[in-house]
Amino acid sequence: MRKRWIPYTPIKSMKRYLAIDGGEYIKELRVGTIYVVNAEALLSEGMETKPVDKFSKVGVFRPANYAKERVSELMATVEVKLALKNGGRADLILMDGSFSKKLGDANGMESKLDFNVDGIASLSLKDEDEMYRSLVVEKQVVMSKLLNTYDNKVLWISKTSRNMDMFRRGIPDIVVLETFTEEVGYTSPECKGVDVTKLAHHTEVNLQSFVVCRSFIRLKRASKVLKLDVVSKLPIDEAFIRKVVDDLSAVAVKGYPYPLLKVHFDVKVKKGDRERITRMLGLHKPGVDWWPNQFF
Repeated sequence: MRKRWIPYTPIKSMKRYLAIDGGEYIKELRVGTIYVVNAEALLSEGMETKPVDKFSKVGVFRPANYAKERVSELMATVEVKLALKNGGRADLILMDGSFSKKLGDANGMESKLDFNVDGIASLSLKDEDEMYRSLVVEKQVVMSKLLNTYDNKVLWISKTSRNMDMFRRGIPDIVVLETFTEEVGYTSPECKGVDVTKLAHHTEVNLQSFVVCRSFIRLKRASKVLKLDVVSKLPIDEAFIRKVVDDLSAVAVKGYPYPLLKVHFDVKVKKGDRERITRMLGLHKPGVDWWPNQFF
């Protein structure tokens, strides 16, 4: 453990942070799948925050394959587009979740649509399977543009991780670190190339030369350990990780970057919103709460 976990006393450094997150709500009925997708770009200077860009969409997919998957891909695509559009406003771009999960698996997928930073071109497709595959490609096109533009300025931060490569104990590495350490610190970054087998067949998906560097970090003593992914054209070193800990510990609340915490609550689809949307669509059924959705 001493060889893996490196205690560190951060030199707090306040930056301008752009925090990105999305929220979704899905309700499956016999007549179709109702969905709500929210996403926000939040600019933070210290603890002062303000939304600078938003996306919100309510829609219905007819009963078909990949309804839930299409909603999740739509949300992920919008998040990355907000980061690309607004990344120049900040010193660091904070993305919620892991890079590999956001990238997804587009092996064998392609699309002939023209994609841009405004709008979601894939939603124009009528075929459900084609729409799903096109959304995955569109997301990877925008991720490529984001990383080619901002490189290691983009930080992917996860509260959970299933990785077990470090200790090989049959339990996630993040659990081992939380159990046996409590100091602020980090693990030395481990870098490997982007998995090219998961990239879409598209001329604008060009992440083949990038590496994904992973480190585990803790921003406050005895707080949760976070997984940090940094995707860059060149491998990063411990000095880079220490600088990240410096920059994030300055705005950490209970060990988590406050800008990401704030944007998470902003985009959450609340119960009142869900009920109002259901009523607007004429799908609210007063009476027995447990009546199965399949009868609607």
